[in-house]
Amino acid sequence: MFRGRDVEQIKELQRQGMSIQAISQLTGSGRKTIRKYLLGPEVAPVYGPRPRRASKLDPFKPEFVSWACFFVV
Repeated sequence: MFRGRDVEQIKELQRQGMSIQAISQLTGSGRKTIRKYLLGPEVAPVYGPRPRRASKLDPFKPEFVSWACFFVV
């Protein structure tokens, strides 16, 4: 699967006059894959930032902070 920048490079190669077969050989991807990204609408999804996963230690962090004052020299 190509990312957004890769799709733009493939489209740029087509604008320069390269055939689907030539782009396929250049990138090492199949002709059907190249055709899918060239002919289809924007198939490259744009993902936003993911929410941060909760840590297993999150419930105990206040306790760790209270312990830290004992260890500060």
